[in-house]
Amino acid sequence: MKTFILGLFIMFSTLSYGQDTTVYQVSPRFENCQETDLKQLDHCFNQEVYKALYAQFNLPESVKADYIGEIAVIFEVTKDGLFKTIYVDAQNSALKKETSRVFSAFPKIKPATYNGNPTFKQYSMTLYFPLNENNIPSNVIVTSGYDRYRYNC
Repeated sequence: MKTFILGLFIMFSTLSYGQDTTVYQVSPRFENCQETDLKQLDHCFNQEVYKALYAQFNLPESVKADYIGEIAVIFEVTKDGLFKTIYVDAQNSALKKETSRVFSAFPKIKPATYNGNPTFKQYSMTLYFPLNENNIPSNVIVTSGYDRYRYNC
């Protein structure tokens, strides 16, 4: 009887160990990132966010051109692939409005997935002013033409 119970225990523990419990999480994808390797997908996503921000951000008239400061942004990509600002912190309310406007103008993208199902994903970032080559994050390099800012992967 003891041998039978031991045999059942070993059989069930072996079967339960053999199950695939891997969690598959994939970051949101811009159209330019469709062919990107999963290991580089976060870098590609960040690159495209910065490109869109720097291309579309217009300094409000109420803010001086030599403004020095920063904007903290928390945003999410919804399970529908839309950008949604959750929190924007800046010294000037016009900068907050412009940041929200820029994020709402982002294109719809392929949402993040968790185990193959679409899900939302939240991000936080800080923009440093003035928006120029000296104040971009260290892992973003400047190039010429349309691709002015890209991640140094």
